[in-house]
Amino acid sequence: MNSIYWVIIALSFALPLLCKSQTSNGFCTLGQEKLAKNDFKGAIIDFSNAIEKDPKLVEAYDSRSIAFLELGDLNNSISDLNKVIEIDSTKWTPFLNRAIIRVELKDYVNAIKDVNTFFKLTDMNNLYIGFAYSRRGFSKQNLGDKTGAMLDYNESINSGYSFTEVFINRGKLKYELKDFSGALKDFSKAIDLGADNAEIYYLRGKAKHDLHSYHTAIQDYTESIRRDTTNINAYLNRGNAKSFIFDYYGAIKDFTKVIEIDPTDAMGYLNRGYMKLYIKDNQGAILDCNKAIAINPNYPSAFLIRGLSKIYLGFKSEGYNTPQ
Repeated sequence: MNSIYWVIIALSFALPLLCKSQTSNGFCTLGQEKLAKNDFKGAIIDFSNAIEKDPKLVEAYDSRSIAFLELGDLNNSISDLNKVIEIDSTKWTPFLNRAIIRVELKDYVNAIKDVNTFFKLTDMNNLYIGFAYSRRGFSKQNLGDKTGAMLDYNESINSGYSFTEVFINRGKLKYELKDFSGALKDFSKAIDLGADNAEIYYLRGKAKHDLHSYHTAIQDYTESIRRDTTNINAYLNRGNAKSFIFDYYGAIKDFTKVIEIDPTDAMGYLNRGYMKLYIKDNQGAILDCNKAIAINPNYPSAFLIRGLSKIYLGFKSEGYNTPQ
């Protein structure tokens, strides 16, 4: 189950009591029992039977939406939430749940509308206020509203919401805005809160890289690679960071790894050729630049490095060749 659905699942815990106390429809109770046992297909059948007996049974639609969600059927999940809202539009729960699913479907405009409605129907003491700000901020960020997104992320964190995703997303936004120090703090906070995957260490490594903290950036890129040994970007950036501390041979190893993972990666050849120029392996630099140019002839630096290498080898007449 995608962790982003935790709010929906958390809100569902009260539904068995609702089914038992507010309706005599046995199918609803049976469906809840199956839902609790992760028999989602069976639960859908029972909730559908309950709805057939009572087309306005809100609890059955609400519960069935969860079962559809657990099966990855987001569209039917939203359809059931639409029905819940159609029957009773005074409750905040279906609006927040629908917003969560709409974010997953990249329907950010309508996700924002649902979160706005959620805010109108609840108060600031609601347990999910921080989560709602986080989802709205993420939607705004994806729509290009960076200022609005930052405000929402700040509100989310100020409300006491301390989950990794809000710090990661705010960190990404700060990085995009070239606030590398701020991004570094947010990525570090996410790690402190338990984020432990290749992406978070890669992101923090990039922030350190842009702050010229190359040694610690290399440490984070290494942690990223430990968690995903096929992470080409981590190898590329670690190689670049090594070049800044004059570890040219270490950089060559990283760029070679990039080429091993993806032999069509022009940047791997280009960067390795550049490092070979530094260690005076001019013939190797020429071969790597030839390969980079063959893959992608739109790198002027590849022609420059190849030209310099030829000059150093004594091919002065060829050293000034430029891309046609």
